[in-house]
Amino acid sequence: EGAKAMVIINPNNPLGSVYSEKNLAEVVALCAEHDVPIFYDGSYDQLILQGKKVDFRKIAKDKVPFIYGSSLSKDFSYPGARIGWVTFHGERWSEVKNAFFLLCNQRLSVNWEYQRAAAAALVDPSYPAYIRDMKKKLLERRDTFVKMADKLPLSFPVPKGAFYAFIKIETKKWKKDIEFVRAALREGVVFVPGSGFGRQEDGVYFRTTFLPEPEIIEAAFSRIKRIL
Repeated sequence: EGAKAMVIINPNNPLGSVYSEKNLAEVVALCAEHDVPIFYDGSYDQLILQGKKVDFRKIAKDKVPFIYGSSLSKDFSYPGARIGWVTFHGERWSEVKNAFFLLCNQRLSVNWEYQRAAAAALVDPSYPAYIRDMKKKLLERRDTFVKMADKLPLSFPVPKGAFYAFIKIETKKWKKDIEFVRAALREGVVFVPGSGFGRQEDGVYFRTTFLPEPEIIEAAFSRIKRIL
């Protein structure tokens, strides 16, 4: 009630969930029923480790107004690149487009050399092979992460896409996520407090990634075991 728009991140950050075609179709139908536009973040859609990649644009086309966005920084492990793109679908976006193009013309925008390099990278013949290799490495690291986490009093949905995990601490030792994160930092392991993603009233959560190499993931969990 009173919603102005729906935001969908697929694969999801911070959970690593991947929404099925049925899930997305149901959301589109709900938004269409209540005349709610959708902002769709597809920044991780090349990084689906389990499940089928779904083209949201085909599901939502002519059913509901939506903006589709993606980014170079995740596919190429290039955080901070600040290179991305959006496409506008349906009516009611004229004012948003004007504001968006005004923003793009500010001096804070990325320079044209980076933009040309990004466009070239996306059409390079080696790009599909690069993505396959990246997903293979991520899957190996995800499996190592899950194996190590399962040995500790932690619970979380197994990530099926992107490279994040959102973890609940299943002990009574920690009452606040920030205290746990600070204790982990003293052990040399960096996490993000779960409260940064919204209020967590049913427990203590933190977000992390499985981007490091398997041996580093194993070492990190060995350290975390000492404070759990």
